[in-house]
Amino acid sequence: MPAPQPQSCPADDTAASGIVFGSIWSFGFRALAAFSGLLLAMLITRQLSQPDAGRYFLLLSAVSVAAVVLGGGLNFSVVKLIAEAQAQRRQACALGVIHLSIRAAVAAALLAGVLLALPPIRALLVEWLGHDGRLPWIALWLWIVATAWQTLLAEIFRGLQNLFLASLFSGAASAVLSVLLLTASGWLVPASLSTVVLAIAAATLASAAVAAACLWRASKPLGTSVERDARLLWQTSAPLWVTQLTLLVLLQADIWILQGAGDSAEVALYGTAVRMTVLLTLPLTVLNAALMPVISARHALARHAELQRLLRDVASLAALPAALAVMVFAGFGEALLGVLFGDAYRAAAPLMLVLSLGQLVNVLCGSAAYTLMMTGRQRDMMWITIAAGALAIALGLAAVRSHGAMGVALASATGLALQSVAMWLRVRQTRGLWTHASWRALLQPLATLRQLR
Repeated sequence: MPAPQPQSCPADDTAASGIVFGSIWSFGFRALAAFSGLLLAMLITRQLSQPDAGRYFLLLSAVSVAAVVLGGGLNFSVVKLIAEAQAQRRQACALGVIHLSIRAAVAAALLAGVLLALPPIRALLVEWLGHDGRLPWIALWLWIVATAWQTLLAEIFRGLQNLFLASLFSGAASAVLSVLLLTASGWLVPASLSTVVLAIAAATLASAAVAAACLWRASKPLGTSVERDARLLWQTSAPLWVTQLTLLVLLQADIWILQGAGDSAEVALYGTAVRMTVLLTLPLTVLNAALMPVISARHALARHAELQRLLRDVASLAALPAALAVMVFAGFGEALLGVLFGDAYRAAAPLMLVLSLGQLVNVLCGSAAYTLMMTGRQRDMMWITIAAGALAIALGLAAVRSHGAMGVALASATGLALQSVAMWLRVRQTRGLWTHASWRALLQPLATLRQLR
């Protein structure tokens, strides 16, 4: 049977409008989220003592992992399944995916509340943080739940190719509200770890509530007919869930290893360095936000040559600012950290440089991870991520005693770089596609931008 023609597919028409055009909202809101996150880190490092700032970064890490556990891999599977359903004009299937994913998210939130109410769980968390235990536990639960819900709702919008709302609720809205609430609370009450948790939980919950209201309106054009396939949703989500958890552990394990070594002040330095490296990956993150549904749709239509060109052009556009950021970190990292976070954080400059080199390899390999996920190779990514995560954790545990935070940074950067290269090679092996940056696009960035418009 011949492949469907481009004009028969609404999703393809959307793709034809250009990755760059579709990335405009994503870029604006991702940049806003990154800037707000940086402001939030600056507020926290200046309002709290260095040990409490370290505890905040630990809590942020724990909340991130807990939110992924609650998400069950749905935030990636909904993009794939909804985009495919839309491309094939199966609106009832798209609506069924939305209904099932929201029900699963509500059930997971209730289970999380029960677990967090158990005294042994609380005792473990308090011991891990080295805190006195006077945390607002309900606010902590709401922070976790709202983070999971907000992420799921944003990715549902992405599957529907509503990039404005997807980008708004991918962290920008909650980050801005967090900065505003934390600033206001600093004027009203003395700053403490508890007030930080309360402010961020309230901001994230407000963002999730608005996202839910927007989805209720956005789903009306899909009609009232619903086709649910819970088995397909779970089969798609399960390997993505394991992959996402493993990847998150890979990204967070370094902070946990440092905390296990018993130095909260060093955790604060490391957390600050990690926060800065987020800026390096911002261009690829922005472009991937628009690229995810396009990968799924074009793969379904067997338009592989066009897909490879898109993947390589996107990697090239992301690589240029990433390389520039690494050079800035190498030349002016210490001064930059001192201005942003205070002189005590200048010591994080070598950590920031090492971590940024690992991220640079990741950016140069392009959207290999998303290509595996969006083309049905979720299990390949899962096993690669598990192997890389295990290696990074083993190296970190071996290096932390003798080399401290620098040893952990080297282990983390090595694990991330090896994972990126392995996924890049696996995409070539299984899908016949290269995803890395091309010299042509690197040397002619303006021409590349015009081609993607």
